[in-house]
Amino acid sequence: IELKKKVEEALKVLVRQMLVQKNGDIYVFLTDEEQEINREIEGQNVELPEVLGKVSELIFEDIFTDKKYRYPAFNGRYNFAFNQLVDDRPYKSNQNHDIGLRILTPKSDYGDDEYALRALSGQGKEVLVVLPKDATFIDELRNALKIEKYLRHTTSNTLTKFETIKEAKKVEMRERNANAKLFLIEAMKQADVYVNGDKATIANKDINSRINDALARLVSAVYHKLTYIDAAMGEANIHELFKKSKQQELNLQGGTEPNINALNDMLNFISMNSTAHLKTSMKSLLERFMKAPYGFVEDDVEWLVANLFKNGDIAFTVNGSSITFLNKNEDELVRYITKKDYVEKLLAERREQAKDNQKKA
Repeated sequence: IELKKKVEEALKVLVRQMLVQKNGDIYVFLTDEEQEINREIEGQNVELPEVLGKVSELIFEDIFTDKKYRYPAFNGRYNFAFNQLVDDRPYKSNQNHDIGLRILTPKSDYGDDEYALRALSGQGKEVLVVLPKDATFIDELRNALKIEKYLRHTTSNTLTKFETIKEAKKVEMRERNANAKLFLIEAMKQADVYVNGDKATIANKDINSRINDALARLVSAVYHKLTYIDAAMGEANIHELFKKSKQQELNLQGGTEPNINALNDMLNFISMNSTAHLKTSMKSLLERFMKAPYGFVEDDVEWLVANLFKNGDIAFTVNGSSITFLNKNEDELVRYITKKDYVEKLLAERREQAKDNQKKA
C-alpha cells in the first residue's frame, strides 16, 4: 500500500509536468509531440459555468430525462413541470414553475451545511440532490471541453504527427465525456436528497426512482389542496350537469356532492372579490386554481365554475350583459365556460340570494 501511494504521487508529478497523461484510472507516457499539444490544450481557458452547463446537459438530457412529475391519481391527469437547476444555474431560461429539482455539485456554495440545505429545500420548494465531494466528473468534463476548444481553434500545426494526434484527441474527448457520465451516475446514486426541509431517507439506488420518490413528497406538500378533487370531471360532465336537476344529481351520487371542498374554496374566493365590489374573470380563476396549493387542470376549474353557476351560487355576465339559463341554451353556456375566447370576458360574482349554509362539506 505504501509503495502504491509513492507510485501515485510520482505519477501525479509527471502529470503536472505533462510527461504523463491520466485518462480515467489509466496513466499514459507521452511523446515529445504529444507533450507539446497537451501543453497547448492545458492552456485553453474553460470557466466553471461552461463545465456546469455540460453537467446540466448530461443530467437533464441523458441521466434523469423527466420534465414533469406524473401524479398517480386519476390515471395521470395531473402532471407537474419543475424547474431544473445545477448549483445556482437554471438549465433552461424562463423557468417559473411552482416546484424545482436542484442538483448541487461539489463546486456549490452550500457545501455540506445541513441547516442551509434543509432551509433551501423547504423555502425554495425544491428537491435537492446533493452530490458527494468527489469532483472527478467535473475534472473529466473540464478536460474534454479543453480538448474540444483546442480542436475547434487549431486547424493546422507544423508537427509531423499532428493529424494522428488530433484523431487520438477526438477519441480521448469522447472517452472523457463517457467517463464523466459514469462518474456522475455513480455520484447521483450516492447523493443525499433533501425535500420539504428534511433529509429524505430513500433506500432505492435507482436514480429515476430516488428523484421521483422525492418529487412525490414535494408535490404532496406544495399542492396540498389537490386532494380536494375527488372526482375527475370534463366538458361532457358540464353538459350532464346542465341537463339534470339538483335532486337528480344528488340521488345519482348518493347524496354527496363531488369535489365539495374545491367548490367551497372557489365560492369563497369569488365571494371575497364580490365583497370588494370586484367581479372574477375565468382567467383569474384558472390562474389561481391551477397554481399551488391547488394544481387543478382546466377541466377541473371549468366544471367547478359550471357547478356553482348551476347551483345558483354565482351569476355570470359577458360584456356587461347578464347570462342565465333563461336567455342562453346549454351549448352557449358551455361555450362561455370552456372556450378561450371568453376567458377574460366571462365574469362571475356571488349571487345575493345564495344562502350561506347552502354549502356544507
